Amino acid sequence: MESIGRDARVPPTRISFVTALHLMRGFWFLATRIAPGRLPKQLAKLRRDIARFVLPEGRSRRSFPRAVKIKMRPLRNHVEALN
Repeated sequence: MESIGRDARVPPTRISFVTALHLMRGFWFLATRIAPGRLPKQLAKLRRDIARFVLPEGRSRRSFPRAVKIKMRPLRNHVEALN
């Protein structure tokens, strides 16, 4: 991922890991059927394909801050505690 990111001139974290993983799994499945002499060319094609899946830049600031919701207990628990 690092060398592919360097080739695409983006940080490696901007390359979709899940998509790259799917492409690599498919490649290794088909690599058993490829002649050994063609593997370097196919690996170069795989690197080009992965470089196409660069993710967009993330937002620098959230427009809505995150908040934790407070879970309320059911009313019956409060009534039982009073008795």
